[in-house]
Amino acid sequence: MLHRIYRPFFLLWVLVCLGWVFGSQVNVIHLLNIVQWLVEGGSLASFIYEPGIVIIGIVSIISVVFWGRALFCGWLCPFGALQELIAKATRYIGIKELKIPTKLDYYLRKIKYVFLFILVSLLFIDYELAAQLSAIEPFKTAITFHFMVPPAPLLWALVILLMGVFVERAYCRFLCPLGAGFAVLGKLRLINFLKRREECGNPCKACNPTCPTGAILETGKINMNECFGCLDCQVMFYDNQKCPPLVAIRKRSSV
Repeated sequence: MLHRIYRPFFLLWVLVCLGWVFGSQVNVIHLLNIVQWLVEGGSLASFIYEPGIVIIGIVSIISVVFWGRALFCGWLCPFGALQELIAKATRYIGIKELKIPTKLDYYLRKIKYVFLFILVSLLFIDYELAAQLSAIEPFKTAITFHFMVPPAPLLWALVILLMGVFVERAYCRFLCPLGAGFAVLGKLRLINFLKRREECGNPCKACNPTCPTGAILETGKINMNECFGCLDCQVMFYDNQKCPPLVAIRKRSSV
């Protein structure tokens, strides 16, 4: 119950305060600039003028070593928060999520890595073109400029948000090059903070439907490249009324 109440309010704070008020929306250009700085040198002085982005960016980069992409993508991204809040609202009024076939889902998730590869490659060939292509991100439209933009980027942002009505966090899962970058960096993570049992995946699959982004595999393993750390699976993990292994233990103890 605490998680059910706390998470939406926290996401609302991230969206309104971090995003719309302070403009602390990290985007893929920030990541590309850091890559360029590491490879070619130069100055990162421009980031000093965006203290919110500096703080969130540093925290996010450090966090990937410990928790992968989960902290930023699941808890600190204002646009991600907007998508999840819309999804929660639409589920509440009865709009059901579309179930994407497993094989199709697998290939759709690769698109964001293709975008990341293209942007990183162009970074050292034509920075201006890379910056233009980064407009695939709707972050500036929805967060930085509060939807006060020309028709084309506005329409793109609305299409993405509409996709999120039927497939939760569709942009994060399939298209986001920044999320792909954090997923790649997340390969370095040191901590596996999500608890699992031997029964998870074999035979129990009760947690699988609870994951809003489909990050739990049929084997029961969690694909941390796709996990946003929402903790829905952990709520199930500790619930002795819903988690089948815990239900079995509870029933045996009552006997």
